[in-house]
Amino acid sequence: MFGVVKANPPLFWPAVLLATLGNTLGGAVDYWMGYGAKQTFAKERRTRWFSWLERFGAKAMLLSWVPLIGDPLCTLAGWLKLPFWPSVLYMAIGKFLRYVVMTWLLLEVPNGFWQSIGHWLG
Repeated sequence: MFGVVKANPPLFWPAVLLATLGNTLGGAVDYWMGYGAKQTFAKERRTRWFSWLERFGAKAMLLSWVPLIGDPLCTLAGWLKLPFWPSVLYMAIGKFLRYVVMTWLLLEVPNGFWQSIGHWLG
């Protein structure tokens, strides 16, 4: 997405919206896979992770953008039968904010900063 926006800055908002839509649809598919899963994890349901997710409910989907935990989080939301539309709304908000912030940072922060980060990382 960054490459498209860097090459054609007027596409910032269309690219952000399209990426948000696609990523949110993927989260919704994860939700439905979890929803259709068999309820065989009664012991795991008593863990801190599940109690945290049940406590925050659909609002926890704001974290669905986080790498490595986002997809499992959406799947667990379906498995726990959290309300679908509020879950999707919070997924979309989180993913939208990620795309806006990350793309803006990549475009607006001076190139020297990113080069120094790349040099520092390896």
